[in-house]
Amino acid sequence: MVSHSLLLVLLVLASVQSFTAAPNAIGPDRCCFSYQTHRIPVRLITAYNETARQCIKPGVIFTLKEGKYVCADPSVKWVQYSINKLRQVSLH
Repeated sequence: MVSHSLLLVLLVLASVQSFTAAPNAIGPDRCCFSYQTHRIPVRLITAYNETARQCIKPGVIFTLKEGKYVCADPSVKWVQYSINKLRQVSLH
């Protein structure tokens, strides 16, 4: 029974992570498998990276001020707006 509970906890923890990192594998470093659904204020975002073309789903990985990483759908308006704002700030 304990092993089933432990397996369930590990499965839940694995599904909470929205991207995966594979530093020693052949292929992209990070891919998104689910997206943040709520808008993130631009003031909380410090950087962004687009996922590699080899990833199954396109994605934008935002780095937040507290050091967390969040995947977002690049076709969504708020994501495009945030990227444009971050680009404007980096140009100045």
